[in-house]
Amino acid sequence: MIKKKYPVIPRSASESISISISEIRFQQLFENSQDGILLLDAKTGKITHINPFLVKMLGYSRKEFLGNEPRDFGLFNELQISLDTFQESHKKKPTHIEDLPLKTKNGQLIHVRFASHTYRAGDETIIQCTFRDITEQKQLQAIQDAGYQIVMAAEITRSLNDLYPKIHQIISSVMPAENFFIVLYDEKRNKLTFPYFKDAQDEPYLGEIEPGKGLTAYVLRTGKSLLCTQTIHDKLERLGAVRLLGVPSAIWLGVPLTIEGKTFGAMVVQDYSDPKAYGKREQYVLEFVSSQVAVAISRKQVEDTLRESDQRLQNAERVTHLGSWQMDITTRKCIWSEEFFHICGFEPNAVEPSLETLLECIHPDDRDTFSQAIHQAIDENGKCHIEQRLVHLDGTIIWVDFIGQVVSDRGSAPAKLIGSFLDITIRKQAQALQDAVYQIAIATEMTKSLNDLFPRIHEIISSVMPAENFFIVLFDEQRNILTFPYFKDAKDEPYLGEIEPGKGLTAYVLRTGKSLLCTQAVHDELERQGAVKLLGVPSAIWLGVPLIIEGKPIGAMVVQHYMDPAAYSEREQHMLEYVSTQVAIAITRKQTEDKLKQLSTHDILTGLYTRGYFEEEMARLERSRQFPISVVMADVDHMKETNDREGHAAGDALLKRFAQVLTAAFRAEDVVARLGGDEFCILLPNTSEKAAEIVLNRVRILLQEHNSKQSGAELQVSLGVSTTVKFIPLKEVLKQADRNMYIEKKAHNKG
Repeated sequence: MIKKKYPVIPRSASESISISISEIRFQQLFENSQDGILLLDAKTGKITHINPFLVKMLGYSRKEFLGNEPRDFGLFNELQISLDTFQESHKKKPTHIEDLPLKTKNGQLIHVRFASHTYRAGDETIIQCTFRDITEQKQLQAIQDAGYQIVMAAEITRSLNDLYPKIHQIISSVMPAENFFIVLYDEKRNKLTFPYFKDAQDEPYLGEIEPGKGLTAYVLRTGKSLLCTQTIHDKLERLGAVRLLGVPSAIWLGVPLTIEGKTFGAMVVQDYSDPKAYGKREQYVLEFVSSQVAVAISRKQVEDTLRESDQRLQNAERVTHLGSWQMDITTRKCIWSEEFFHICGFEPNAVEPSLETLLECIHPDDRDTFSQAIHQAIDENGKCHIEQRLVHLDGTIIWVDFIGQVVSDRGSAPAKLIGSFLDITIRKQAQALQDAVYQIAIATEMTKSLNDLFPRIHEIISSVMPAENFFIVLFDEQRNILTFPYFKDAKDEPYLGEIEPGKGLTAYVLRTGKSLLCTQAVHDELERQGAVKLLGVPSAIWLGVPLIIEGKPIGAMVVQHYMDPAAYSEREQHMLEYVSTQVAIAITRKQTEDKLKQLSTHDILTGLYTRGYFEEEMARLERSRQFPISVVMADVDHMKETNDREGHAAGDALLKRFAQVLTAAFRAEDVVARLGGDEFCILLPNTSEKAAEIVLNRVRILLQEHNSKQSGAELQVSLGVSTTVKFIPLKEVLKQADRNMYIEKKAHNKG
């Protein structure tokens, strides 16, 4: 008989399992749990039990904990309630769940998912507190939020001067950044400027300077981030790579700002007193947000340039027009300027300049709007101002800004409608690109997963260029594997599964890290050089751009056209390159979100579902009332002995091996979960008692096959199953499966 150490909840008389077995099971779960657990005496508020995982998590010894109150360790300070209020709240609400920060014994801040539950154990009232470490999830979430806030800052700020302080504020929310500056590099002129500089000790650089031997210039020169301690600085100085500029700092961290593979600036933080202020985590954070910062700055530079360009166009409009047109209102005779003939692609006097001819030049979708605008101006003896598309004789679409004015001739009745046409195609294209980038950022927020994001990216790309045939490929550098998660093509079949990069055009783009506009002539030359070979159906023209994060290609975007070799040009190449940065950020963010989602629903050790997800699915099945439903309970035998004899690593290996067996044994729709410790449970929807027994036999057969192939310790498990064909709470079905499992476990122990 095991000596009683842990309080247990007495079971009803109808339950056949003994109290001693419950104690053994509770002890095993308590000691082996991958969550921190402590038990409180609700009357005294003292800690009565604490498991090894919480001791390890918080850094205090078991002796320091036992007999003391949680508030002695600051465990509940963040709940902002006293222990008395804490105990009182449990009388009204037995279970409490909350995410909160905690400080370990050495002062490190961690984040936990805190859950407490009150229950009766004989004459005692026990409060069980569980702590799950979610620090990594919280950090990833904070970094994601920072990236999103930077994208949004580019939308709401008016200019670069407004954007820089916002970037500083956002970065300060995820890491120490009191001393922070942004430097921009003009490659053509080889000049540095410091448009934003906040530092407690150094003075800002004014005007322009040439790159020297400072740390910032080193980052720009190498295109790589640098976490520079005093030791690293001394080494770089000995090599002649850098020299000290300004006030020396205890630690310095700089990351490059890169667009389309080119470094155009850098972000820097530094600390003058604490050499441990920055580490690999802060370097990762700054590298992660640098892509969004680069896009935001690049976008704002384009907007500022457009704003200046618009002002110049408006000033020029006062003295001249790119094209003018006038019509006698009475006779409807028209006069076109020579410039207007060229805008439409006609030679002067090649066509009759009439209203009807003009309407034929206007894009079919815009004709009615334009016609209504000029007739309204005539009727009201006023003005009209409208943007519309003209179709050049060669089929090119030209955006024009039309301003029309009805004028009188020497005081007589209105006689003429005079109009001017300004070519605003470049501005419209730039706006369309900006809108596409913005829409991709919004799509990243609105879509639930990568599978939802890819079609939205395709739709957005199609709004700025022909993209009927479009695919995205992702590259796993560590495994040297390509996957094609999104593939829409009129002629080629999608690639399924994983493939190694070969000699195709896509692999060429990934290998070089550069975009490729591939005509037949370019393909023939690359093939002659042995750089590529034809894969799939040949296209008339092919365009691919790499998706780059932190200087490395994570994939590529490709469009191709099978009929028109002029479908893509340098213009489309530039457009796809421009949006590729935001697409890469969107994909990376969604991958991180999917990882976080996986962490929240899947057990880290085994990859199976967590207890929380299992309970959600159990509640969903109860609501659906689709019977029969079977529940399987499973427990790894001799787990404690394995841990004591060989260590927890060996025990973890057993759990992972059993998870592999369970994954192979059950269907995709079955919910296979690790409830904690060595305890597993499986929900089997639409599964009869007979079918469930067949499944259990399959598990036993797979277990035998697994053990026959293993050279290590034999994996032994106990299994129990229960089935319901009518509405009975599934928790009761689970309890029965648990009892059946312990009957088998007792038989194993006797054997």
